[in-house]
Amino acid sequence: MDLLIQEIINKKELTMDLTNATDQGTVEITSTTVGEDGVSMNFEGDIGQYGRVYVTHNLVAGDADKHKGTLAGNARCLLEDGSMLSSPVNGSFRREGSKLNLFFTDNVSNGAQNFVVWEVDLLTKTGTATAYSLL
Repeated sequence: MDLLIQEIINKKELTMDLTNATDQGTVEITSTTVGEDGVSMNFEGDIGQYGRVYVTHNLVAGDADKHKGTLAGNARCLLEDGSMLSSPVNGSFRREGSKLNLFFTDNVSNGAQNFVVWEVDLLTKTGTATAYSLL
């Protein structure tokens, strides 16, 4: 193993604290496009320090019932001072009835990295977003 990696492992406990969210907010589905190979959903909402967030998630089913699969997309965050952040998003999803759970990581242009969990109700087109810092 590389000496630098071993040194990092020795100095830092490699666990993620999923009991202390760093950001929370609400999101709303603003549009949905259904394709043969998947679904694209556009969301917007207010999420903590990231201000007004606009996200496109492209979901591709990994099973015949379309209950789970992968997601990829992009996010833009408009802060109160008018500046903008961006991030690719990549992860997975699962659906139970009208409840959709999205799990993904982001790599924000300001250097932040997060593990993010969204719980979305497809019937009301609303959901909650919770982010956990990876740094």
